[in-house]
Amino acid sequence: MGRSASHLVLATLQLDQADLKIQELSAADTFETDSRSHAFSQKTLADGSHLFGLPTVTGSSNGFSAGKSSLNFFKVDTTAKISFMGAIQSGLDSTQCQSSCADWYGKTRPIFLGDRIFGLIGHEIVELAQDEARIYETGTRLRF
Repeated sequence: MGRSASHLVLATLQLDQADLKIQELSAADTFETDSRSHAFSQKTLADGSHLFGLPTVTGSSNGFSAGKSSLNFFKVDTTAKISFMGAIQSGLDSTQCQSSCADWYGKTRPIFLGDRIFGLIGHEIVELAQDEARIYETGTRLRF
């Protein structure tokens, strides 16, 4: 993971081949909000691929100011191909946020619990579901 001046860049490396293969995916106008390791969480799927969620914010090159926190989900298949699976964003507007609507110190993260997927976004927890091509909200969103 890394960033350019205008977007987030994700890359995978396949190291078990004679030739090193690199797959890369860019997310325009999107920036990682938390560079500490505890923000990263992944789940290994039955087919051997991996699903992970990454806290992000749009429109803020420093990743900590303007905008609401989002949680983007990506899948890395067994050939190291990375694909975007979907995103959820905080449902709170700026007047409802207690201190900031942007992520700070890990308030946004994915939670994989058995077969269930949740997104913690500030003062909300959202239940998610997955199919082959995407992650989406089930309609259950709890504010606390």
